[in-house]
Amino acid sequence: MQRLLTSKDLLVSLGISQKTLGRHLSRGLLPQPIRVGRRRYWRVDQVEAALASLHAQPTTGFQSQEAGDVRAI
Repeated sequence: MQRLLTSKDLLVSLGISQKTLGRHLSRGLLPQPIRVGRRRYWRVDQVEAALASLHAQPTTGFQSQEAGDVRAI
C-alpha cells in the first residue's frame, strides 16, 4: 500500500508554509495532490521523485565570486 502525506505532514517535513506549498504546486515543483473530499494527500514516492529531480538540476542565476561568496547575477 502506498504511503500518503497530509498537507500538514508535507509542510512539516519540508519546513515550508502553506503559502510556499501553494507556490511550489503552481510552479510545478511538487506533484499535484490526490483529493479525497476536501482533503489533499501526496504520494510519498511522487514527492521524493520531485525533490530528487530538483536537487539534480543545476542551479542557474548564481555565480560564485570567491569561496563562500555567492551573488545573484
